[in-house]
Amino acid sequence: MVTEKEADRRMGTEPVGKLMMRIGLPIVFSMMLQAFYNSLSF
Repeated sequence: MVTEKEADRRMGTEPVGKLMMRIGLPIVFSMMLQAFYNSLSF
């Protein structure tokens, strides 16, 4: 398990592209899933 200090260290040292993929992809996926769900709603 990653401690809070290790997570903070990653945010300051990892390349931005890698962080964007790690943080952004789950957000984009959840937004697409929600849009799909909303389109099925009547």
